[in-house]
Amino acid sequence: MGKKIMERISIMSYPYCHYSFEYFLNSMEKFNVKNIELWGGSPHIYFEDFSREKANDIKGRVASSGMKISAYTPEQVLYPYNIAAREPEIRKRSLDYFIKNIGIAAQIGSPIILVSAGWGYLDESREAAFDRSIGSMKTLAHIAQENGVMLALEALTKISSNLVNHASELADMVSAVSSTSLAGMLDVGQMAILGETVSDYFKALGKAPVYMHIMDGRPAGHLAFGDGILPVDKYIKEALDLGYQGIFSMEMNDRQYYLDPDRAISSSLAILQGWLTD
Repeated sequence: MGKKIMERISIMSYPYCHYSFEYFLNSMEKFNVKNIELWGGSPHIYFEDFSREKANDIKGRVASSGMKISAYTPEQVLYPYNIAAREPEIRKRSLDYFIKNIGIAAQIGSPIILVSAGWGYLDESREAAFDRSIGSMKTLAHIAQENGVMLALEALTKISSNLVNHASELADMVSAVSSTSLAGMLDVGQMAILGETVSDYFKALGKAPVYMHIMDGRPAGHLAFGDGILPVDKYIKEALDLGYQGIFSMEMNDRQYYLDPDRAISSSLAILQGWLTD
């Protein structure tokens, strides 16, 4: 792997949720990071507190730091939003939430917004919930296209969703929505938990994923490199060998890093540099 890959590394802001947005940016400058993935949750960016002035402030701060926003990820697992909900009022509220966040992504200049399929009740037909998710995703894809933003659909573990877990199910959802504004992405943590491989995603999607999350794990967890057992270096190499041209975004979101996220990011970047020089 070549050192130019460092230009395609991004850091997600989530582990800095107990620090100010300014502190996060200063840390990324210190680490000479070129790309950042912004988490959409309080206190950094939350749709209820957002404004045009805040969008301009974020764009200005990021630009003056010499960085680019690789993706925007509104919180969608911990918060009560579910685009596949059986209840119309919950589904509408969830769609409104994502529509507002698509607008935020466009305002801050993020080319990608991460989305998930939602979930259905375990005591109802999975197919019914899957169909509701498809309908919602079509609506969001249309809005995303109008805003010039790409939806990156992420598979989740079976604890978080019963709709899109495996690469094949991800491909089924992307195919069913059939929009140029929706594409599948790859999270190596979710992939490892379900016993799949990088090539499984490329084969299922018929092309490279639009975006990648990388982290260590056991296999679960969003751990710093070296704190788990996953062969992340091999995942990166395999993706590159298969023709991946996108961003590798480091998602070290485990709560153990909340008090000192700089340590997790610094040590992970050092390990990554070692892989790139091997």
